[in-house]
Amino acid sequence: MTNVNVVTCLLLLAMQLFYLPNSTKKSLSKAEIAIEIYLLDPQNVRCLDSSMAFFPNESDLPQSPLITNEEITSYQLKWDSASNDSVYILELKDAGIDKVSRLTDVSVRQGKPFALCVNRKPVFGGYFWSPFSSYSCDWIVIPLNSLNGGYSILGSYPLAKFLHQRSDPRSSKVLLAAFRERILPK
Repeated sequence: MTNVNVVTCLLLLAMQLFYLPNSTKKSLSKAEIAIEIYLLDPQNVRCLDSSMAFFPNESDLPQSPLITNEEITSYQLKWDSASNDSVYILELKDAGIDKVSRLTDVSVRQGKPFALCVNRKPVFGGYFWSPFSSYSCDWIVIPLNSLNGGYSILGSYPLAKFLHQRSDPRSSKVLLAAFRERILPK
């Protein structure tokens, strides 16, 4: 019986050596990266100071995302020379565009809060915003009007109205690395 215990211990030790956790990997494979957008309950949004800025937690996320990894095609920085400000463009496939176009319950005063996540970890929070709203927002906004499948992710609404004292989470190294990893050939 002692021989069986020694053999079992050796097998368990060998399994631990060959099956290291994912956290020891240097980079993620395309299959392991999930960039998604989750709708948030407005009651759970905790704004910083007197602004509309917020950073959601993983516990704030619902079970399923609004926009899945498969529905997101690209994320690019564009410079808006008219406002002298940066705009990120999030391009979606038709299924994602359809989901965003069905967001009809967006408050013209407070928008609809969302979290953009990498592997279910929030990178930043923001608001889907009605392009017909006359209300402004001093935080990240995605206006609900699409141009050829691309949605602008603005630093504020209207663009360049507010001076930000914080760093811009839209340029998160985690988010940019995730998009880079998704498009690199294997």
